[in-house]
Amino acid sequence: MKANVTGFCIILLVALSKVSSFAQVEAVKYQIKYNELTCLFDCCLIIHEGSAVSAIQRAQFSAQYSVIVPAGSAIENVSNKNPIQGNISYKGTKPTIWYLASHVENPESLTGSDIYAFTPTLSPTSFYNNLNKGDTLVLFSLKISPIVSCASGVRLFENGIDPASNAPGMEGGDYSQGFTMGSTDQKYFGNGNALYPKSPKITTLYTSCNSGVEIFLDATTSGCQAPLRYSWNGPDGFTSDIKDVLISNSNPFNSGSYSVKVSDYYGCSVTRSVNAISKPDGGLIRK
Repeated sequence: MKANVTGFCIILLVALSKVSSFAQVEAVKYQIKYNELTCLFDCCLIIHEGSAVSAIQRAQFSAQYSVIVPAGSAIENVSNKNPIQGNISYKGTKPTIWYLASHVENPESLTGSDIYAFTPTLSPTSFYNNLNKGDTLVLFSLKISPIVSCASGVRLFENGIDPASNAPGMEGGDYSQGFTMGSTDQKYFGNGNALYPKSPKITTLYTSCNSGVEIFLDATTSGCQAPLRYSWNGPDGFTSDIKDVLISNSNPFNSGSYSVKVSDYYGCSVTRSVNAISKPDGGLIRK
């Protein structure tokens, strides 16, 4: 009986969508962005054109959200956010589940990557809160591991660019992005710019006026991206993986430009240089 009622509700929503004369969401974009507070990748929906206020306009219909990750990555949906089940009167509290519908590993037409497609549960019917042009909301959040090369291999599937279902190794799977709400009309318009983990920030880099060559460095990153690693290069073949440079018995050949690359756990990095003079011809240099 419950299934019949749910089916009737969906049919009714479709029927109402055909006669609704109110403004509705006309175009949406997908966006994936790294959340440094949760260490997760938020899969977002951007309202590109239109708005949604009435129940039918806010109702979730079918959708597919496809994500590409480096081959061999572990991926898991660990948090659902939107839309909300039974939220027809804005009183819903339980997010709908975006479940893994299909995936293909390291296809010949996209070697080095795996593709995962997520789709929302349609029963019971779920509704968004009111939506307006420019709104961005999180649909669900993914845990992806390991994260390497500053997550450069994590991105959204691009319709018309990434492999079609008949491409080599795709096993007939169609991973095209798609989104419908308020009616069966296609609303998906494209992808917004991805937001990746931030590179470490060098907060202090200076040389001291004490003897020898002394360079002091401080850098920060988010908790998820710690610890930091350091790689120094300098005059006379100098190399070091220690945070600060301390050469007590220096000579004129140690004077010159020192470059440091600061990298985090995800492979994000920043490079800076500073000039240092072998003392006693010192002085304080800040940069």
